[in-house]
Amino acid sequence: MKISKLELLLPIIILIISWFTWKHIPTLQFIGEGYQYFGVWNWQIIGLRSLPHDLFARLASIVLVPIFRQNTYLYMSFVLLVMLLADLLFYLFVRAATNNKNIALLAAFLYSISFVGKYDMFSNGGYQYFLQRGALMPILLTSLIFLDQYIKKERIIFYLVSISIYISAIFLGFFSSWFLPIMFFYPLSYLKSIKKLWIPVSYVVINFLIVGSSGFVPETSLLKFILNDPNFIPGVLSQLVSVTAVFKSSASTLLIYAIALILIRREKRFFGLMLAFLFALMGMLTINMYLNASAVKGIINSSRYFYYPYVCVAGFWGIFLGHLFYSKRLLTKLLVIGFVIFIFITNYQALQKAIQTHSWNHEANRSALAIIASWSKELKKTPSYVYVPTSLGPYGATFAYNFYSHPEGEFFEERIHPLDIEELTKKGVAPQRLYVLHFDPQKQIVVDKTKESRALLIESYLWQNK
Repeated sequence: MKISKLELLLPIIILIISWFTWKHIPTLQFIGEGYQYFGVWNWQIIGLRSLPHDLFARLASIVLVPIFRQNTYLYMSFVLLVMLLADLLFYLFVRAATNNKNIALLAAFLYSISFVGKYDMFSNGGYQYFLQRGALMPILLTSLIFLDQYIKKERIIFYLVSISIYISAIFLGFFSSWFLPIMFFYPLSYLKSIKKLWIPVSYVVINFLIVGSSGFVPETSLLKFILNDPNFIPGVLSQLVSVTAVFKSSASTLLIYAIALILIRREKRFFGLMLAFLFALMGMLTINMYLNASAVKGIINSSRYFYYPYVCVAGFWGIFLGHLFYSKRLLTKLLVIGFVIFIFITNYQALQKAIQTHSWNHEANRSALAIIASWSKELKKTPSYVYVPTSLGPYGATFAYNFYSHPEGEFFEERIHPLDIEELTKKGVAPQRLYVLHFDPQKQIVVDKTKESRALLIESYLWQNK
C-alpha cells in the first residue's frame, strides 16, 4: 500500500473535523452515574480468577484520579483525546482494508461526526460509559488492523499480536464482546479455503472462554434466544432503523442496504467487505438484544449501544459512497459531495440541539461543585454533614467527599438520603456543621439552602430544650 505525502493530510483532516464537531466535550460535567468510578471500592482489583467486567475503568481510575483529582475538564479532555485516537485508527483500518484513501476518508468522516453513534457515549456526561466501553475502542481497532495485516501478508506474528490485543481488550472490559462480530465476519470476507476458518473461529472461542462462565452472559443460550424470543427480529430491525438514521421504517432501511449491495455487486472486493460490515452490524445489534434488550428497545436517538455498531455502518456506507464518487459522471460526484455536506449539517444540528437540551444538568453540577469547593476550607477542617443535590446522581456525594471533606465528614445525596432535621437533632449535629444544596426541578438550578436549614436545626434544638 503506497501512501503519498499528500495523503498524510487526510487523517489530519479527519481529526480536525472530529475535533471541530466535539470540541465542547472538555467543558462538560459528569451526570447520571458519571461519578461511579470515584469510590475507593471501584479501585479494588479482584483476583485473576474473578476479574470484574469493568477492569479498565477501575485501572484508569487508579491512574487518573490521583493526577486529575476533581478537575472534570482534564477527565473530559482525556475522553476527547481517546475518541480522536479511535477516529484515526478507524481511518487507518478502512484505508488498509480497502486500499483506497477516498473510501477511508468518507468512512472515517461518517464515523467521526456520527451523532447516533457518539453523543451518548462521549458527550452526555456519562463518564462511566466511556470507561467501560468507549475507551476500549482504540484497543479493539488496533487488534482489527493487525488481523487485516495477517490476512493480507500471512505472517503469523500479525495474528499473534492481533489475538493478544483482543484477549487484553476482553479482560479489560467484557463490553469488548460487542466487537466480536466484526472480528469474525471481516476475515470471512477474505476466506478462500475452509482451512482458514480457524482464524475467525479463534476469536469466538477465546471470547467465550473468557466471558462465557463469568455471569456476564445470560443462562439462555444465544441460539435459543434467537429462535424463541418473539421480540428478537423486531428488536434488531428497530435498532437497524435507529443506527442507520435515514428512514423511519425497517422496510425502507432494509431496501437501501439491498440497493447499495446490488449497485456494487460487480466490485467483488468491495461487495464482500460491505457484506461483512452488514453481517457484523446485524451481529452487534443481536448482541444488544441478547445482553441488554431493555436498553435498546425503541431507541430513536443516540445510544452508547450504537457506538460499536457504527463502525460497521460507517464502513458499509463509506465504501458505497466512495465507489459512487469514482463514477465518471460529474452529477454522481456532485450528489455524493452534496450528501456528505447534508450528513454533516444534520448531525451537527442534532448535536447542538442535544447539547442545548441537556445543558441545564451540566450547569447545575458545575454550580453545585463550585459551591462545595468554596466551602472546602471549612469542610476539610471540621467533620460536617453535607447534602448534595440530586442532579449530581447517586455517586456525586462520594466524588465530593473524596476531594472536599474531612475524613470523618459525611456527604449525602438528597434523594437517597433526604434532609431530616429531627434525625440531625437526635445526633446532636452542630448547626454550623450543616451544609445543604437542593436541586430545584422546576427551575433546573441548584439552590443553596444551608442558611435556612441551619435555622430549622436551631429551631429544633430550641423546641427540644423547652
